[in-house]
Amino acid sequence: MDLLDSHLRDRLFSDQDCDGPVFVKDDTLYEHPLFSIKYTSYDLQREQDTVHLKYGSEGIMVHAPTTPGPEPWLYAHVVAVYHALVYTEADPMAKRVELLWVRWMQQETSHLSGPNISKNYTRISFVPQSGIPGEAFGFVDPSHVIRGCHLLPIFNLGRTRDRLGASMFRDEKGDWRAFYANR
Repeated sequence: MDLLDSHLRDRLFSDQDCDGPVFVKDDTLYEHPLFSIKYTSYDLQREQDTVHLKYGSEGIMVHAPTTPGPEPWLYAHVVAVYHALVYTEADPMAKRVELLWVRWMQQETSHLSGPNISKNYTRISFVPQSGIPGEAFGFVDPSHVIRGCHLLPIFNLGRTRDRLGASMFRDEKGDWRAFYANR
């Protein structure tokens, strides 16, 4: 819950310094099976991507301008879509806060890729779980999502169980070692 508390605190007090407690009304997160991402296409048309957790479209791109490398975004696999009613002592009126619980992915530096380097798809893999909170899993504000992306497993590399221990978030056969991000 420390990770959730930290995320909510950053969202509610992003422009001010406050260390007061953040409360989730009725200690309840409301889960949703999908969410939509509205964006403007290259030809200035309004488009929409839908991330639907029950049908295998869980990949997203999140803008991260400080990320080193050729691409100014991060990739993530959406584990769950939630909303919560959140309030503080200073403002007891509950506000609806939407959030995504994600499993972070990293670009494979051994594989040259990206829009300006080659014509290959970007190769990514799950961040290994190391015990540091927020490294392998985290929360994202849905308004920070740029686009949905389809994660194409690289089948010839096989599967692995070394990035995440036994978990409901890992296939029983193991995670795919790597994916291509089809943006």
